[in-house]
Amino acid sequence: MGYFLKSERLGFRCWSEEDLLRAQELWGDPSVTALIGGTFTPKMVRSRLAKEIAQMQASCVQYWPVFLLDDDQHVGCAGFGPTALKRECTS
Repeated sequence: MGYFLKSERLGFRCWSEEDLLRAQELWGDPSVTALIGGTFTPKMVRSRLAKEIAQMQASCVQYWPVFLLDDDQHVGCAGFGPTALKRECTS
């Protein structure tokens, strides 16, 4: 799946436009978004996905999607906000 970082069980990769359904499943889930503003509408999910992709291009950081290595099941996201890490993007 093109993971740029792996642990014993998890793989991290960057969001892409093809991840809209996966993003909808994540940010459209009220139990996931309860502490960050509540359930996102489909429009809000598209906006959040675009923001994460743009953030990676601008700052080489985002809240990357995380997957189980055993079966590539999406289990959430983790990462950094734009002010957490300031450096020039080399990708």
